[in-house]
Amino acid sequence: MASEKWIKDRRVQKTRTLLHEALVSLIREKPYDEMVVKEILDRANVGRSTFYTHYRNKDGRSFTNSSKRFSLI
Repeated sequence: MASEKWIKDRRVQKTRTLLHEALVSLIREKPYDEMVVKEILDRANVGRSTFYTHYRNKDGRSFTNSSKRFSLI
């Protein structure tokens, strides 16, 4: 139940949206493998600790799945 509440939290949704929009923007400029977390954070204007609250790392399953989806755009 706690994870369900986490998903519905507007702040979480906003942060993830910012990160994914930054990711999409960067994918249009360079390959995913050449990106570093700092570039994503700078583009999204999100702090490092916030990123790691939501994702284990750049190559984690949930973040990587999103990047693969967006790279098809």
